[in-house]
Amino acid sequence: MPRRPGAPPVSRASETFPAGGSARWIEFLELEHGTLPRVVSCELEGRSVRVVREPVSGRPVGEGRIPRPLASALLLQGTAAAAFLAERGFPLGPDDIDDARWDAASGAAQLWIARSPRRVEGEGGAEPALPEVVRHLLARIFGRTGRLETDAARTVGRALEAADAPSRRPGSWPAAVLRAFPDLASPAAADARRR
Repeated sequence: MPRRPGAPPVSRASETFPAGGSARWIEFLELEHGTLPRVVSCELEGRSVRVVREPVSGRPVGEGRIPRPLASALLLQGTAAAAFLAERGFPLGPDDIDDARWDAASGAAQLWIARSPRRVEGEGGAEPALPEVVRHLLARIFGRTGRLETDAARTVGRALEAADAPSRRPGSWPAAVLRAFPDLASPAAADARRR
């Protein structure tokens, strides 16, 4: 099917994992979250397993330039995904946030973690703290000319900078985003809250 002019790029995540290596990637594939594209197939290729996920359309979060009306919904989804995965031992890093995709083709803002976090197989260096990852996401979505653009974003930013931020439970960060952005309580944001 041809794509419409100006449509966001489509990402069909295909990843390869060692068949005899760590079982961490298998544990990751068993997880279900609204921001993770569904696994379409797993095929044995020699000593590796190729995993293919549903294609997702959208632009990389790392490019920034996210329209203001979509920003809070995308922040909530990204924060919830990061907290969910961190609680299960698969923390996202800033690089995973930059590779995530966003779109609004369905009429609602959608964020996709289009590939397995680099740390699933030990890539990506030291494990970042969740507040660092959420701070990176916040800057990608609300950062303009070196500062956060809205009062709500600055409120979340101050919470992330607090001395007790690293010791907070992962689930407290999506709640902090919900408190800071009253628009997320509206019926229009129901899809973002569900994801």
